[in-house]
Parts: sequence; C-alpha cells; structure tokens
Amino acid sequence: MPRIRNLTREQRRGEDGFDLHQKIIVRERERRISLIKIGGLLYEIKKQQLFKDILGDEQAKWSAYLSQTEIMFSRHKVKYLLQIHSYFILQRQISPEELARYPLSRIIEIIKYANSDEKINSLLQVAAVALPQDWRDTINELRGKIPSEDCNHLFENIKVCENCGKKVKQ
Repeated sequence: MPRIRNLTREQRRGEDGFDLHQKIIVRERERRISLIKIGGLLYEIKKQQLFKDILGDEQAKWSAYLSQTEIMFSRHKVKYLLQIHSYFILQRQISPEELARYPLSRIIEIIKYANSDEKINSLLQVAAVALPQDWRDTINELRGKIPSEDCNHLFENIKVCENCGKKVKQ
C-alpha cells in the first residue's frame, strides 16, 4: 500500500515538474534512437536503390522518395542521418543506444572534425555534458578559431525585411 505523504503545494509542484522532466528525457532518448535507426534503414534503401522499387519507377530519384509525405525528411537531414550511420554505426561499431546519449547535431560536428579514435572519444565526452557556448568554443578551437571569451567580437549589423525575411548587411 503506497504511503501517503503530506506535501506542501510547492513540494508537489516540484515532484510533478521533476516527473514530467524525466518523461521528456526518456522520450527524447527514444526519439534519438529512432532517428539513428531510421538513418540505417535509409542507408540500406539508398545503397540498394530500393527507392526505385518502392516508387515503381526505374528512373526515380532519391529526392522523390524522400519527399513522400510518409517520409518527408529534408535531404540535409537525411545526409546527416546517413553520415551518422556510416561513420558511427558501420565504421566505429557504436550502437544507436550509445549514440543517443549525445545531441545529433553534436555527433555531426564530431564527424566533421575528429580525425582519430582518441579525438572522437574526447569529443563524445564533451558533447555529453557541455553547455552550448562551451561546445561552440570546443568546435571553434578545432576550426582554428579563438574561444568566445578571448574574442574582441567584431559584429556586423544586418537588416531583415519584415515581409520576406531577406537579410542585408548594413
């Protein structure tokens, strides 16, 4: 029989908030695993050109398959999912469950800049815990740029059209 606790309103809100937060963490992990696995499925469909059979057209293009409403992934996103599958799953033998510990955008940056197993492992450790600015500084260092705290920040003024969103430097 569950124990009944007399909680204040504030304590109850804290527990409710924490429970919801834990559910979000679980769902985000499931989403990441699912996307990584979808990348593997897309890899096989593209590699074997099965999209032509799926679409029933030997002249069909990969982009036509991706634009189906059931799929509707941008080519850009699919490119990243394919890279993750090829590099981390096939070459490095890292499971989708392990990769799901890291934001996918950071995994992509690791592919771009890591050139050794040691560097990959180091970047994965940072990717798991770094705050956004710390991660940007890590990547900037790999790109040969200085950390934001050491920068004199030369900003450019940009005007944005309210009607269409076009950007123009001032």
